[in-house]
Amino acid sequence: MGRPRKLSSEPEKLPRGFAIEKLFRLRLQRFSLTQEHYDALLQSQHGRCAVCEEPLNKDWVIDHCHLTMKVRGLLHSKCNSLLGFANEDPRRLQQAIDYLKKHNRFL
Repeated sequence: MGRPRKLSSEPEKLPRGFAIEKLFRLRLQRFSLTQEHYDALLQSQHGRCAVCEEPLNKDWVIDHCHLTMKVRGLLHSKCNSLLGFANEDPRRLQQAIDYLKKHNRFL
C-alpha cells in the first residue's frame, strides 16, 4: 500500500464517493470546533469573510493563530493567503496599503 492520498479542500476535486460533509467535519476537528461553535462564528460574521466581507463561498478556510492554534475567523482562501504571505504582520500589510496608495492603484 502506498501513502494515503492528500485530500483537496475543493469539493469538486474530491475523489468520487467522498462526502463533502466529511471534509467539513475534518476542518472542524482540526481545530476542535463543535458544530455549534462553527455556526456561531458563521452567524457572527453574517456568512461573510472576516477580511474582505464578501459572502463566503466554497473556497473558505478556518483562520487561526499558528502559535496558539486559536481560531480567529472564517476567511476566503485568498484572504487567508494574504495574511500568511505578509507573515501576519500588520506593519507589512500597512506598508503594502501605503505602496498601493502612493502609486494610485485604487484611486
